[in-house]
Amino acid sequence: MHAPVSAFLGESMKLHVPNMWLFLVAAFLAVLGMIQHLSVAVPGLSTESAAWLMFCGWFLLALATVLSGESKQAA
Repeated sequence: MHAPVSAFLGESMKLHVPNMWLFLVAAFLAVLGMIQHLSVAVPGLSTESAAWLMFCGWFLLALATVLSGESKQAA
């Protein structure tokens, strides 16, 4: 049995724009992971870490989107 739609309308998640530098780092990690996944040789990195790099980029971006508003509200 699914919950009624009205149960989900009470409270919504508040997302915020992440810091520009954090966004650039997350994008860099994701692009670097994609380049590795395509088997382009990157000095010092192995192709097995491509998925982890993309995951770390996504995780940083998701974390910054959820938490960036809390630091501004506390100030």
